[in-house]
Amino acid sequence: MSGYSDPGFDTLALHAGAAPDPATGARAVPIHLTTSFVFESSDQAAALFNLERAGHVYSRISNPTNAVLEQRISALEGGIGAITTASGQAALHLSIATLMGAGSHIVARLPVVHPDDRVEVMAYLFSLTPGDRKNIEFRMTTKEGNIRWIAETSVCTAGVNDGELILFGSATDITERKLAEDELKESRDHISRLLEATDQGIYGIDMNGDCTFMNKAGLDNLGYRLDECIGQNMHSLIHHSYTDGRPYPEEICPISLAKLTGEGCRISSEVLWRKDGSSFPAEYSSYPIKVNGNILGAVVTMTDITHRLQIEEEKVKLEKQLLQSQKMESVGRLAGGIAHDFNNILAMSLGYAELSLLDLPV
Repeated sequence: MSGYSDPGFDTLALHAGAAPDPATGARAVPIHLTTSFVFESSDQAAALFNLERAGHVYSRISNPTNAVLEQRISALEGGIGAITTASGQAALHLSIATLMGAGSHIVARLPVVHPDDRVEVMAYLFSLTPGDRKNIEFRMTTKEGNIRWIAETSVCTAGVNDGELILFGSATDITERKLAEDELKESRDHISRLLEATDQGIYGIDMNGDCTFMNKAGLDNLGYRLDECIGQNMHSLIHHSYTDGRPYPEEICPISLAKLTGEGCRISSEVLWRKDGSSFPAEYSSYPIKVNGNILGAVVTMTDITHRLQIEEEKVKLEKQLLQSQKMESVGRLAGGIAHDFNNILAMSLGYAELSLLDLPV
């Protein structure tokens, strides 16, 4: 036919996949409300069931009306084929079958949901009611024995018959995301174990000076619970006053300045305050937390140096005692030397005195 061109989108949307009825000339697609089909012979039925010949055997598998819809969708999308299903469960099965493998590699009665997740998945499915839109993440086992993580979104609607539910679902393989999350969690757990293993108190603050974390040693030193520190201004909580009780302004606090100036510090001449109102001499350091050049806060380490100061004080005391004993020893040596010299002089004087008393002849 001259002037023929490929049908456009509108024409495909109306007519693709369907032809006029040869007997009546009707153009509309008939609705085939049948569940079964008549076969010309047992050989034809066998060929259809064995997928050796195109045709329809059961409406839950294929239907002439559905076939028109599939051909139309394929034509509109420019694909080589399309598939529609009679229920959300069938769609879910096809998604799983595509993900797991094809053909003889899938055994229908083989449980693909990981054994540890089956109870949760079953409870999830039975909890769905019309109008629900829910999500679930669970593991599946591939035919090779590998474990894959699946994220499923389900939409539940009411069916035509009383009590009938229709489930529409989509499944996404999220294994890579789960692996990344597990690695991140392991990294965080490792850091947490390191923080908890030290006897040095460690805590973090954000740019407002509020606590973001604190390890066990820090909580033990200060006498607080973690929930009493998180989100609290740490300067107001533990560094609010000097040793003599005078207020310590936050704007000159070295801990706070570290996150403002980007310069770290180490101080060993101040005190920190416990929950019970007592204080202890502390050595602390404060260094900024930087990410991509931006300061997000600071990390603070603190140590109670009471015992160390006592040792240093005892050392100074012993050194003074040693110095005093060395002085006394020096004085004793000096006195002994002087006495020795005096003894020599005195001996000579006494000798002459005794000679002078003798009765010598003239």
